[in-house]
Amino acid sequence: MRQYTILAALVCVGLLTALIYALDPAQVGAAIANVSLCHLAGAFLAVQLQVILSAWRWRFTAGRLEHDIALPTAIGEYYVSSFLNLILPGGMAGDALRAYRNRAEGAGGWKRPAAAVFLERLSGQFAFFAVAAIG
Repeated sequence: MRQYTILAALVCVGLLTALIYALDPAQVGAAIANVSLCHLAGAFLAVQLQVILSAWRWRFTAGRLEHDIALPTAIGEYYVSSFLNLILPGGMAGDALRAYRNRAEGAGGWKRPAAAVFLERLSGQFAFFAVAAIG
């Protein structure tokens, strides 16, 4: 599993690098230079908290479906999934990969992880719409 984690991280860095060069590195740098360091640090911390809480929500949902996932594994998978959802069309390829990589051996090994991913994303959408409706 460790070699897949390293490979996933390298692919993510490679895709991000390609994206920056496709968008003109000078413009990307100029846009980032105009943002205060305090705002960047706050946004960075908020994203980390959001990913960790989302991974915990996925782990909690999977546990209710009798599919146990260790929290460090859930967090790592959620980072990879989030990155792929951001850069690939459709915004779901990372979730499919997350379900696939956490499948169990034997018959129906993908059903619980896929259900956990689906229900976790659905609960996130409900929370998003509830917050948006309040706003």
